[in-house]
Amino acid sequence: MKRTSHLLHHKKMKKLAMVLKNCGIQIYEYFIKKDRLVIYDEYYQISRVMENYLASLEQASSIHPEDRLKGMEFFSGQMNGPVDVRIVEEDGRIARKILDGTYLWDEETGQEILLVSARDVTLERKREEILENQAKRDSLTMLYNKIYGKEMVSRYLAGKKPGESCGLMVIDIDNFKNVNDSYGHLFGDKALIAFSRLLVEVFDHGDVLMRVGGDEFAVFLKDISRSDLEKKANKLVKAAREVDFSGYDYSMTCSAGVCFLPGDEPGRTYNWMFVRADQALYEAKKRGRNQYRMYRKGACQEK
Repeated sequence: MKRTSHLLHHKKMKKLAMVLKNCGIQIYEYFIKKDRLVIYDEYYQISRVMENYLASLEQASSIHPEDRLKGMEFFSGQMNGPVDVRIVEEDGRIARKILDGTYLWDEETGQEILLVSARDVTLERKREEILENQAKRDSLTMLYNKIYGKEMVSRYLAGKKPGESCGLMVIDIDNFKNVNDSYGHLFGDKALIAFSRLLVEVFDHGDVLMRVGGDEFAVFLKDISRSDLEKKANKLVKAAREVDFSGYDYSMTCSAGVCFLPGDEPGRTYNWMFVRADQALYEAKKRGRNQYRMYRKGACQEK
């Protein structure tokens, strides 16, 4: 009878282990008074025992250094689960896990333990990041899309410190409709991708690069002087002429309208800057394209 009971218990534990494994859950027991962590394998057998665990968390732990404080607060009872932490695997990969726990009284030892479950959510987080990125990016050029780009600029302008000047460029690829008509839409896409890469090369990492329409792009530059803003615009116009399309008789040029916002002019919005940069772009195209123009109150200054 005891053997039958033992076999039934073993089968139940095996089924439970399979369920936990399929759910990506690993089980730990943390003995609070002894500061001891007991790690169980996928079959709920002890695989490792770690003494002085909180001290080891601070010094040498598989928990990512930036998340160790969260781990210490979780195991010391200062933070309740679920807690999202990054785990550095032996091969250097970063895994994402959700720690959750329940306090129990262990009758055998007469001690309070924290029964911990660690659920692997690495794939879930990657899917979430992909979906979030898709919501922010233009699918062809991978620059920020119009909605998210505007949101980023608006946040910056709302929290801009006094004295910080900035600028917005609105840019068109010249005569782009003729490109599609002459070379086809596949080549047109190739030209858009090439121009987006040029923007990445010309502008800095902190600048907000976005595709706001078919062949229309915008770039927002933070904490920049008027002279540096003009240098960037000039560099872009010149660099566009140098983009090479081997095998095609096509020479790219672009036109840009630039709005500069001085640091002593607060309360401006993305739309306010965009309208003025767009007016300057119109003047650049009216003057023959392949150039940039700066917006000025009441007029646009040719460059």
